[in-house]
Amino acid sequence: MLDKTLRICSLLFLFFAVAFILAPVLLVIYIAFLPQIGVLDPSPGFTLEWFTKFLSDPVFASAVTVTVELAIIVGAVSISISLLTGYVLTHFEFRGRGLIDSILIAPSAVPGVVKGMGLLLLFSLIGLQNSFDQLILGQVMISLPFGIISIVPSYISVDKSLERAARTLGATELQTFTGVVLPLIKPGILACAIFVISISVTDAATTVFLANAQTTPLAILLLSWTSVTPGNEFAAISTLLVAATVVVVLAVEKFVGLEKLVGGLYQ
Repeated sequence: MLDKTLRICSLLFLFFAVAFILAPVLLVIYIAFLPQIGVLDPSPGFTLEWFTKFLSDPVFASAVTVTVELAIIVGAVSISISLLTGYVLTHFEFRGRGLIDSILIAPSAVPGVVKGMGLLLLFSLIGLQNSFDQLILGQVMISLPFGIISIVPSYISVDKSLERAARTLGATELQTFTGVVLPLIKPGILACAIFVISISVTDAATTVFLANAQTTPLAILLLSWTSVTPGNEFAAISTLLVAATVVVVLAVEKFVGLEKLVGGLYQ
C-alpha cells in the first residue's frame, strides 16, 4: 500500500514538474495566435497577423541579421578555443593547472550584469568603440566557460590507449588528434556548439550593456518590445524560436542521438 501511494505521489510530482516547465512556453505560443493583445477577454479565432507584422518590420530584420552574424562568429571562435583548451587541460600536466581550470570556469558564476558593466568599462578604457566587436568579445567571454565544461568530459572519456597505439604506428600528434580523438568527441563538440550558440542568441543581461541602436541583437529587441511595443509580436517571435529549438532537438536526435549527446557531457 505504501509503495503504491509513493508511486502515485511520484507520478503526480512528475506531472506538475512537467506542467510547470511547459506552461509558460505553451502560454506564449497561445498568445502569438490571438487576434487581440494579451490574454484577457480573448476573442474567438486565431490569426497570423503578429507573425506577418514583425516579419515585415525592418528593425526585426536588422536584429536577426546581427544575431545570426554574432552566433556564427562567436560559435566558431568559442568552439575552436574550447577544443584547444580542453585538449591542453586533458593531455598535459603542468603546475597551476587547477588554478587555470578555476579561472576558465569562474565567469560562469558571475552575474551577467556584473560582466556586462565590467566589459563596458574595459572596452572604454582600451578605446574599443565598435559595438559589434564589443558584442563578439563579450559573448565569447560569457560562452567560453560553458563550451569548455561541455567538451572536457568528452576528452576524458577517450581511451588513451587508442592515442598511444596511433602514435606507435607512426602517426603525428596532429594526425592522432584528427584521426582518433576528434571523431570520438563529436558529441562533446555538438554539445559545445549548442551551448555557445544558445548563449549568444539568448543572452540579454550582458549584451544590453554592449549593444547600440545599430547593433541590436534579437534578445535585446524582444526585451524592449515587451515594455514599449503594443501587440503580440514578442510572443510570435518567441514561438518561432521555440519551433527552431524543436527542429534542432529533432535533428540532434536523428543524426547523433540525445542519449549519446548527454552521455558525452557526463561521462
